[in-house]
Amino acid sequence: KYLGAGDTGAMLVPAVGGFQQKLLARGTLDGRVCIWDRGEAASTRSASPTDTHMPIAELHGHTQPVNCVAWSPVDQTLLVSASDDGTLRVWHHSASS
Repeated sequence: KYLGAGDTGAMLVPAVGGFQQKLLARGTLDGRVCIWDRGEAASTRSASPTDTHMPIAELHGHTQPVNCVAWSPVDQTLLVSASDDGTLRVWHHSASS
């Protein structure tokens, strides 16, 4: 389970991308974009269904819910988010940030 996105019962659609498709990004109802490392989660996964993983990054900039995120198919470090605040944001994320 991926924690840290302020889950309130509403599931916003995540996007998988980044280097070797190891990152998962998801918008939140409070205007953040959270990023998790799926590779790290898989390498530490046990048999327990209660395993949880915190985001490796939280991106701030939107003022209303982020309802869409998408990774660039050309540049693995670029992520775009769209919000109910009427804006699109382009984010640069690398493994070191």
